[in-house]
Amino acid sequence: MTVEQIEISGRRWFQKTMGNTYHTVEIWIDGKPVHKSERNYGYGNQYVVTAREWLLFNGWLPGIEEGEPLWRYCQRVGIVLLDTVSEVSRKKDL
Repeated sequence: MTVEQIEISGRRWFQKTMGNTYHTVEIWIDGKPVHKSERNYGYGNQYVVTAREWLLFNGWLPGIEEGEPLWRYCQRVGIVLLDTVSEVSRKKDL
């Protein structure tokens, strides 16, 4: 199974009352949706780490080195990686 493109779409929500940031991530492989995560704690680009963990656990990243970032793996093996994130104002929009 050859993967040509991985698309990651993250959503982040900042919980003002507690000062925490949460995210969800949707993953597409070659244009087909394969996963939508539950809400996870994490700010910045943590949604990419969440996507990497899911892809690794489900066998989509053969030959990835321990600790290798997803962008570097994709660059090394010739996979196009598309990565977007949006900020949402409500928890239910995650």
